[in-house]
Amino acid sequence: MNIRDLKAETGDTIKLNVTYEPENATLKEYEYTKIGDIFMKDNKGNIIAKKDGISKITIKHKTQKLIKSIVIKVDAKKKEEVKENNDVKEENTSNNEPEIKNIDGLTYVNGILIVNKTYSLPKDYDPGSLSVDAKNAFDEMQNAAKNDNIKLWIASGYRSYSLQTNLYNSYVLKDGKTKADTYSARPGHSEHQTGFAMDLNIIDSSFEGTPEAIWIEKNCYKYGFIIRYPKGKEEITGYKYEPWHVRYLGKELAEKVYNTGKTLEEYLNITSKYSE
Repeated sequence: MNIRDLKAETGDTIKLNVTYEPENATLKEYEYTKIGDIFMKDNKGNIIAKKDGISKITIKHKTQKLIKSIVIKVDAKKKEEVKENNDVKEENTSNNEPEIKNIDGLTYVNGILIVNKTYSLPKDYDPGSLSVDAKNAFDEMQNAAKNDNIKLWIASGYRSYSLQTNLYNSYVLKDGKTKADTYSARPGHSEHQTGFAMDLNIIDSSFEGTPEAIWIEKNCYKYGFIIRYPKGKEEITGYKYEPWHVRYLGKELAEKVYNTGKTLEEYLNITSKYSE
């Protein structure tokens, strides 16, 4: 039992897109066990988004011991947008303080789930796979690249906390903690655990400058991704240049970040440093 990603606005009836394995399962029924304070149940049992914010909904299978949760961001219902002629306002500048919220151990900065050296994930946070939106976006990008005679594949997608622990510890044994921290995230600090990050093709410095790396850098934002650890930004992101590591943000936000030429840390005005 899995829940696909969901977006909502105030007033929307929340309809979870729940998938089951195997697909021919005979009983596909669930019930709500917990809904956040931004939701309400109407007299028919429907879940309604009553106000904007970020909160969690938890469901369980009616007969099996299966429990799943999804964090949903509810946006305020959009009023008619007013566009000012030739006046583009930057949403996030170095003069603005970011809105940081911690919900069930997850850190959201201006509504964006953030994981870096400053902000971590709980050990038990386990979406189990890549986000459906991120995987669909990659498939779209992969097909577009193919049309340009560029072959892309996912070398490393979702990683659990325990897998990241094993990887990080092996790098520490090999290179020492100081060097390992420049290219590998400590457990709980890896974007791969979110299900929104992936490493493409070749995960080493030989990938830099290849036709595939150049294509990704110039085009990935069109499909909702950014190069998460750009060249020359090591002191800001905390990691060496990784032309293979992309993070899914959605097309609109990815294009905004790309057009600023900033890292996600710079765009949101946040840090990426371990406390010790």
